[in-house]
Amino acid sequence: MAHIKAAQALEKAFQLKYPAVEIKNIDALDYTNPVFRNLFSKLYLKISHHAPKVWGYIYDQLDKQTEESLMKELVSLINRLNAQKLINLIEAFQPDHIISTHYLSAEIIDAQGNDRLKAIPSSVTITDYDMHVFWGRPSVNNYFVATDLVKWNLNKRLGVKPENVFVTGIPIHPKFLEPVNRKDLMAKHNLDPDNLTLLFVGGSFGYDQVLDILGVLAGKKIRLNLILVAGNNQKLENEFQRMKFPAEMRTIIFGFVDNMYQLMDISDLIITKAGGSTVTECLAKNLPMILTKPVPGQEEINANFLIENGVAVKAVDQPGLEYKLFDLLADQDKLKAMKKACQKLAKPQAAFEIVERVMGRGLTKT
Repeated sequence: MAHIKAAQALEKAFQLKYPAVEIKNIDALDYTNPVFRNLFSKLYLKISHHAPKVWGYIYDQLDKQTEESLMKELVSLINRLNAQKLINLIEAFQPDHIISTHYLSAEIIDAQGNDRLKAIPSSVTITDYDMHVFWGRPSVNNYFVATDLVKWNLNKRLGVKPENVFVTGIPIHPKFLEPVNRKDLMAKHNLDPDNLTLLFVGGSFGYDQVLDILGVLAGKKIRLNLILVAGNNQKLENEFQRMKFPAEMRTIIFGFVDNMYQLMDISDLIITKAGGSTVTECLAKNLPMILTKPVPGQEEINANFLIENGVAVKAVDQPGLEYKLFDLLADQDKLKAMKKACQKLAKPQAAFEIVERVMGRGLTKT
């Protein structure tokens, strides 16, 4: 989830730059009612996977809510009833600053009506390439956002003062800034430095779709390095191992990896979903993207932004994915242009900029 990865990125940036600062990185859901926690954490995954258009409708309808609307007040009440453990933790820790990377924690604090909590300077980091109305809370002092468009919308839609919004980019883990020796890494994995390299992350697809597109690739005698990542899906990794690819394709297979930053660095193209953190990591690595079936709502918003800026193409079905994949593999000039566009759009230092603004630029209660 983008908000968890963003929080981890900020925590690491604080540790690197200000090791004496005490950081408590928590998931607000861990401090809510178990029934609520289970429902909240799984609802998006279930609806977006099985009924993406329904999720898109819900997202759009909730985004139309005003500060005084009945629906927003109902959500606020639900959060308030589930918040006491989190409130107790914050009051016991007594932080000098609160950074929220998900609207839920900011909502809980705002909904309490607790003057002591609201007196603590607070910031929100929005982890997508546009905003939803639920991100806006009156007690939030400052926002860290991905683009000027998000800053504009916070002001026009929610009345947030422009001077309280900072276009830093979405924070990613500092390891994505570490230099990688591409030549040595490709030699380590027996990849051909003269071939294009395709990074294929299995978790970005439905199971059958993964096997379908790989079956098509296996039938093409093209020179290509193919990196297959199955994640925690052992069944999928076994299927990868059973597949036969032509000799012209040098293939390496992984299960779960903790070196995605290295795999991205040696890749020329990735097939992925349009999650906020993942696409931001791709931008930091100047890695063009094929975005598969973006879920209506935040994924679709992210995809549209990336396509408009020339760093990604979108595939909504299997034939479209095949066409766009082979089109890009055959057109290195297009890939080079997309890489340059990534470099122009990327803000890889976002986590450190946020840390410096919190620590050194006097972000305080306004």
